[in-house]
Amino acid sequence: MAEIFHEHIWNVAESHIGIAWHKLQTMSAPSFFETLPDPKLLEAFKTKLISTESARYINNYYTNLYSLSSDILVLPIVGEMSRYSYWSLGMEEMAKLLDVARADEKYKGAVLKISTPGGTADGCSLLADAVANFRKSKPVVTSTNRCLSAGYFIASQGDEIVVEDSAMSSIGSISSLFIYENYSRQLQMQGVDVEMIRAQGGENKAKINPYEPLTEETRGYLQAQTNAARKEFVGYVKRGRVGKIKNEDVFSGNVYGAKDAITLGLADRIGDFNSAIKRCQQLAHA
Repeated sequence: MAEIFHEHIWNVAESHIGIAWHKLQTMSAPSFFETLPDPKLLEAFKTKLISTESARYINNYYTNLYSLSSDILVLPIVGEMSRYSYWSLGMEEMAKLLDVARADEKYKGAVLKISTPGGTADGCSLLADAVANFRKSKPVVTSTNRCLSAGYFIASQGDEIVVEDSAMSSIGSISSLFIYENYSRQLQMQGVDVEMIRAQGGENKAKINPYEPLTEETRGYLQAQTNAARKEFVGYVKRGRVGKIKNEDVFSGNVYGAKDAITLGLADRIGDFNSAIKRCQQLAHA
């Protein structure tokens, strides 16, 4: 099975790649693959099974890496977030891990170990839905020291959020933005002329680029898209934290420390990672 994981292994654990690769090299393909008579059926079944088996392996790997409690899944969400990622797990992959763990009887709950400044809007609803679905049958607790923007989008769908008691802890940044950089004036000052030649009938192609100023129409489109992303974000938080949010000001994009986040209903309690594990176990046996 090592060959099958060769491309995927870079998404398993950046800082522990040596350990993970050594383990994968010792794995062998399930022998029952050879019992499937139809080659097409074999390939289709192998792809589906390996996808699930690889998810189980990664779930076990992270859980054993971070915790002594094998009955609580640990899913790290660290660094900048995106739908797909090269150096760490993408949101689509994390959703898959949660879906597989939800059906795994050995896991009684999950702790999301979050430390992130946020990331792209694309992929957030997918992972947030996976957390919400997991929560329907098993508890989900977040342990965090930094849970901003996309990170909070995801954390808000769990049962509780446990924040580290640190001066540097930060929660919130609930809103969205789009950063556009226009280099046209700088290039002009340097004597560089950039001309966009678009095909006839395709005049709207690539209107968002760093070489031309935005038209009012394009600016309006970007503003509407950014507003829609914020609306979706706020809606998810209100549903996930129903009855807990104390003030609409939290949706302005502000960032809060641990104690203020608890006061405003953005988080539930102060504690470290181990206390989050224990809290998840309590909820699982409640």
